Amino acid sequence: MKNPKRLQRLATGITVRQDFRDCARMVFYDTGNSHWRYATHGGTAFVVVFRGRPYAFTCNHVLKNFEWRQLVITNTKVGRKIAGLQSVAYPTQPHHAAEDTDSR
Repeated sequence: MKNPKRLQRLATGITVRQDFRDCARMVFYDTGNSHWRYATHGGTAFVVVFRGRPYAFTCNHVLKNFEWRQLVITNTKVGRKIAGLQSVAYPTQPHHAAEDTDSR
């Protein structure tokens, strides 16, 4: 049985109406090779909806030798459809413990 969406209050004070356990996706990449279509170095992305638009969050280090344009994220946790990547954004001016935690 799928978990119902519930309210979650983050440390920042933001209230989220989405169960993060349903948001987790494996990070993998399209290799362009028909004999070995997808590959991964491991890692997780979290897909959330904000103001009606989906966003995926992950760390830069999951790329290793891949490029963002190769990123593949499925529509559901165990999905069959692949969502396309529209853009990549990086956090600006990270503070305190977040500084220098992931290189570009």
